[in-house]
Amino acid sequence: MPSETPSRLSELVVAPGDGPAASLVSALTAAIVLTGRPCDRHAVAVVTGIAFHTSYCREAAPGCRWNTHGLDAFLIEGALRWGLELREMHPPDAAPLPTPPPEYDGHFRDSYMPFVEAALSRGQPVLAWMGWPAPAERAWGVMTGMDATAGRCRGSTAMSGPWQVVMDSPPVAIYTIAGTTEPAHEPGALFRQVAGQARCLLAGEIDTCHGIETGIRVLERLAARVGESGRLAEDGAAGLVRVLQDKLAGCESAIAWLRGAGPSPGAPQGEIAEAWCADCERQRELARACLEEFPSAGTAAALRGIIEIDTRIAEMLPSWNS
Repeated sequence: MPSETPSRLSELVVAPGDGPAASLVSALTAAIVLTGRPCDRHAVAVVTGIAFHTSYCREAAPGCRWNTHGLDAFLIEGALRWGLELREMHPPDAAPLPTPPPEYDGHFRDSYMPFVEAALSRGQPVLAWMGWPAPAERAWGVMTGMDATAGRCRGSTAMSGPWQVVMDSPPVAIYTIAGTTEPAHEPGALFRQVAGQARCLLAGEIDTCHGIETGIRVLERLAARVGESGRLAEDGAAGLVRVLQDKLAGCESAIAWLRGAGPSPGAPQGEIAEAWCADCERQRELARACLEEFPSAGTAAALRGIIEIDTRIAEMLPSWNS
């Protein structure tokens, strides 16, 4: 068991972020930067599809049903933009929900820790979901080494500050870096990829496990729960705030990417990109106003407006192979 961390890994710090979606964006950004490839978190959020992700998992424990599961739907495809070939070592569909049983610790140790240790000994970061100490229990982070005293991995998350922390329990999903290639640079192909992924996510067309719903139907589920006062019962209120915060952050990233790296107005895909950006700007304002006024009588109307825009975007965007 390696007890020392290669110097570059020991210096890795994941940038701050609030919530599982932001934690995955920050974790992947940190891993990419460690390889010496320039990137920014807006591009990472957009190219991996996280910026367009909305989900609900009915089998999950209360408090983590909304926008927590399925965030890595296009993580492998997105990472290739920066030349990272990710390997899914323990996929989320193998994760026991809602809570891992006691025997899961031994299963993970025997089946997956040898691969994790091998990656860390080569100086390669390992992306890991869940298992981190509070308040990052449901977050993504980056494993950077082993703690000899605890016998567990340590690493950094978007919620752990400038320090590396020891994990409380095994993660339920991990990705290692299987190799690196030349980053993809063809703008037209990248736009088709981003648009196709966004369309799949908004329309709820991705393959899911554990009863995960994605896209517009999740917003419709929330809208159906909102009463005349704008209040929600059970974990719906926290879920709505999480969804709106992630929607706001996603719109910010989409606008930044479409303006900076998207097709120019005169390009074949420029008209779609321009209309998409305008819709994201309108949606951003609706999400911001809804958050500022929640709960209020205008919550339901704001949600309907967000749903209408998502529906329009999904209908406008081309499929990945078109």
